[in-house]
Amino acid sequence: MLKEGQQIGIITAYQEYLTAEHLKKVGVSENIPVCILGLDNTEFSKVRTDSLAIMDVDKFEKEVLSVAKRLVDENREVGAIVLECTDLPPFAATIRRETGLPVFDIVTLAHMV
Repeated sequence: MLKEGQQIGIITAYQEYLTAEHLKKVGVSENIPVCILGLDNTEFSKVRTDSLAIMDVDKFEKEVLSVAKRLVDENREVGAIVLECTDLPPFAATIRRETGLPVFDIVTLAHMV
Protein backbone atom coordinates (compact mmCIF):
# COMPACT_ATOMS: atom_id res chain seq x y z
CA MET A 1 0.00 0.00 0.00
CA LEU A 2 2.97 2.31 0.52
CA LYS A 3 4.80 3.89 -2.36
CA GLU A 4 8.44 3.05 -2.84
CA GLY A 5 10.56 5.04 -0.44
CA GLN A 6 7.78 5.51 2.10
CA GLN A 7 7.85 4.15 5.61
CA ILE A 8 5.48 3.27 8.41
CA GLY A 9 5.24 5.67 11.33
CA ILE A 10 4.45 4.00 14.64
CA ILE A 11 3.03 5.85 17.63
CA THR A 12 3.59 3.91 20.83
CA ALA A 13 2.95 4.53 24.50
CA TYR A 14 6.65 4.58 25.40
CA GLN A 15 9.25 4.77 22.68
CA GLU A 16 12.02 3.04 24.61
CA TYR A 17 9.89 -0.07 25.17
CA LEU A 18 9.15 -0.77 21.49
CA THR A 19 12.40 -2.14 20.13
CA ALA A 20 13.59 -3.61 16.85
CA GLU A 21 13.47 -7.01 18.57
CA HIS A 22 9.72 -6.61 19.24
CA LEU A 23 9.10 -5.67 15.63
CA LYS A 24 11.18 -8.59 14.37
CA LYS A 25 9.19 -11.05 16.49
CA VAL A 26 5.94 -9.91 14.87
CA GLY A 27 7.29 -10.14 11.34
CA VAL A 28 8.47 -6.59 10.74
CA SER A 29 11.80 -7.24 9.07
CA GLU A 30 14.62 -4.78 8.53
CA ASN A 31 13.33 -4.49 4.94
CA ILE A 32 10.24 -2.67 6.21
CA PRO A 33 11.20 0.92 7.00
CA VAL A 34 9.67 2.25 10.21
CA CYS A 35 10.05 5.24 12.47
CA ILE A 36 8.75 5.26 16.02
CA LEU A 37 7.64 8.06 18.31
CA GLY A 38 6.31 7.62 21.83
CA LEU A 39 3.80 9.37 24.02
CA ASP A 40 6.37 9.80 26.76
CA ASN A 41 5.69 12.69 29.17
CA THR A 42 2.02 13.11 28.25
CA GLU A 43 -1.23 12.73 30.17
CA PHE A 44 -0.93 9.02 29.44
CA SER A 45 2.29 8.84 31.47
CA LYS A 46 0.55 10.46 34.41
CA VAL A 47 -2.22 7.86 34.65
CA ARG A 48 0.10 4.98 33.93
CA THR A 49 2.32 5.80 36.89
CA ASP A 50 -0.42 6.95 39.30
CA SER A 51 -3.50 4.75 39.55
CA LEU A 52 -5.43 7.59 41.23
CA ALA A 53 -4.61 10.20 38.61
CA ILE A 54 -7.38 11.53 36.40
CA MET A 55 -6.62 11.95 32.72
CA ASP A 56 -7.52 15.17 30.97
CA VAL A 57 -8.78 13.55 27.75
CA ASP A 58 -8.95 16.81 25.78
CA LYS A 59 -5.33 17.58 26.69
CA PHE A 60 -4.30 14.04 25.84
CA GLU A 61 -5.97 14.23 22.43
CA LYS A 62 -3.99 17.39 21.68
CA GLU A 63 -0.81 15.66 22.83
CA VAL A 64 -1.48 12.62 20.65
CA LEU A 65 -2.13 14.84 17.65
CA SER A 66 1.04 16.80 18.38
CA VAL A 67 3.06 13.57 18.44
CA ALA A 68 1.47 12.44 15.16
CA LYS A 69 2.28 15.75 13.48
CA ARG A 70 5.83 15.66 14.83
CA LEU A 71 6.25 12.11 13.53
CA VAL A 72 5.20 13.19 10.05
CA ASP A 73 7.10 16.51 10.12
CA GLU A 74 10.35 14.83 11.20
CA ASN A 75 9.92 11.89 8.81
CA ARG A 76 8.52 13.20 5.54
CA GLU A 77 8.58 9.72 4.02
CA VAL A 78 5.86 8.40 6.39
CA GLY A 79 3.03 7.04 4.26
CA ALA A 80 0.87 5.44 6.96
CA ILE A 81 0.62 5.49 10.74
CA VAL A 82 0.18 2.54 13.09
CA LEU A 83 -1.13 3.17 16.60
CA GLU A 84 0.58 0.50 18.68
CA CYS A 85 -1.19 1.27 21.94
CA THR A 86 -4.72 -0.08 22.39
CA ASP A 87 -5.71 3.15 24.17
CA LEU A 88 -5.24 5.20 20.98
CA PRO A 89 -8.04 4.14 18.56
CA PRO A 90 -10.37 6.94 19.78
CA PHE A 91 -7.89 9.41 18.29
CA ALA A 92 -7.35 7.67 14.94
CA ALA A 93 -9.92 9.72 13.02
CA THR A 94 -8.42 12.99 14.24
CA ILE A 95 -4.92 11.85 13.30
CA ARG A 96 -6.17 10.69 9.89
CA ARG A 97 -7.94 13.99 9.26
CA GLU A 98 -5.02 16.17 10.41
CA THR A 99 -2.20 14.26 8.70
CA GLY A 100 -4.05 13.07 5.60
CA LEU A 101 -2.53 9.61 6.11
CA PRO A 102 -4.13 6.22 6.63
CA VAL A 103 -4.10 5.23 10.31
CA PHE A 104 -4.19 1.63 11.51
CA ASP A 105 -4.85 0.33 15.01
CA ILE A 106 -6.33 -2.65 16.82
CA VAL A 107 -9.83 -1.69 15.60
CA THR A 108 -8.80 -1.65 11.93
CA LEU A 109 -7.02 -4.97 12.49
CA ALA A 110 -10.20 -6.48 13.90
CA HIS A 111 -12.18 -5.24 10.90
CA MET A 112 -9.59 -6.68 8.52
CA VAL A 113 -9.72 -10.09 10.21
